[in-house]
Amino acid sequence: NPVMRWLLRRGKGPTNHMMLLSWNGRRSAKPYSTPVSRFEVDDRLFTTPASPWKHNFDGGHPVDVTIAGRLRSMRGTLVDDPAAVGAAQRRVIDELGNDAQRAMALRYDEEPTVEALAQLAAAEGIVLIELT
Repeated sequence: NPVMRWLLRRGKGPTNHMMLLSWNGRRSAKPYSTPVSRFEVDDRLFTTPASPWKHNFDGGHPVDVTIAGRLRSMRGTLVDDPAAVGAAQRRVIDELGNDAQRAMALRYDEEPTVEALAQLAAAEGIVLIELT
């Protein structure tokens, strides 16, 4: 979304729950830049990617992260263990309440347990990218 990329680079738009990730493809070296939702768990920054580009971060990969117009060089690492994904998602639900659905692109009627979230992660291939 070119408009969202422009807004996030300038610290405008939905900066309270969005960030811009910019990286070069692992194999192609092609530059990519995409707006994503963001959330924190225990002072650690995460996003939930829903696209094949997530594989660029398997084993860790450099990424530039723009939050509220501020650029930081970080390392993104794919977290694909369903138990770890479920536990992190549950922490976000505990902290954010209903806003967690938007932050993690989840939909639920009743608040799910860690076990239910882990099962969903395993069944749907839900992963996280941790940014350090």
